[in-house]
Amino acid sequence: MDSRDLEIKEIAEKLQSKVYQLDYPTMSLSSESLIKLVPQVSNVFQEFQPEIIYVLNRSDAHSDHRIVFDAVFSCTKSFRYPFIREVLMYECLSETEFAPALHEKVFLPNCFVDISDTMEEKIDLMKIYKSELGPHPFPRSERNIRALATFRERLVVLNTQRPFNC
Repeated sequence: MDSRDLEIKEIAEKLQSKVYQLDYPTMSLSSESLIKLVPQVSNVFQEFQPEIIYVLNRSDAHSDHRIVFDAVFSCTKSFRYPFIREVLMYECLSETEFAPALHEKVFLPNCFVDISDTMEEKIDLMKIYKSELGPHPFPRSERNIRALATFRERLVVLNTQRPFNC
């Protein structure tokens, strides 16, 4: 088991969450991956039946994030997945802000959730992701996570498909 798998396992234990790993290597996803990825995501949704889907922003700079978005979003059709009420996109430090700010793809948050009471827990959980966290000025640093929270004053998610109560 590599370090990222160990980090994911530790996070899942701390959050008492089930993790579905599809075991694609980093930077390996392409549009051709969707043929296999969409049914895998669909199977997870059918088993878990989530009401709310959180997915990375559709125009992140990281190509894997864009492919994952496409696969997840293709599995949110209400006639196939009637249990899904909301689809929320979120920003990822070092990926969202480096994407081109094209009008049709820019991240425009419209749903804010106050995380003031859980900010320290978020930081502690992020510290477990040693492979994803780095010292400032690395975008995914503790300092920049706090800076984004200060800038947004809340955790930001964007709803793109269904009515919501934010």
